[in-house]
Amino acid sequence: MVAHYRDIKVGSQLLTLTKIAYQRALDEVAFLEDSSHRDEYTKSKGYAGALLSGYILCGYISHFLVNFFGLEWLQGGEVSLSFVKAVHQGDEVTIGGTVVEMIENNEGIRLNLDIWMEKNEGIKVIVGQANGILKA
Repeated sequence: MVAHYRDIKVGSQLLTLTKIAYQRALDEVAFLEDSSHRDEYTKSKGYAGALLSGYILCGYISHFLVNFFGLEWLQGGEVSLSFVKAVHQGDEVTIGGTVVEMIENNEGIRLNLDIWMEKNEGIKVIVGQANGILKA
């Protein structure tokens, strides 16, 4: 659901998006012995299992941002992310955000957001910032 700029203010929390993390290739592809996408290797390094690829998680965040800004986000939105914890096959992840700045311009309102992805017990796995235009 695309937001309407009249309903938004600094401090507004965005509607969250929850997904079950899944990467088909983890079930179907034979990765190299020392790949972070192999259970045996990652377990030997102290993880619970194979790690999901960053592009999958970025796709979930893009879905969240398109839900908020609309398809226009794909034509001028920006995002900067830090991956801070691992995400594994089957983890429930929730993406959320907060409006931190609003800047009026001739296209509408540019919103700067703090965004994050967290899993299961509220553990942050990705943190970052995003911005895009809400059309007037």
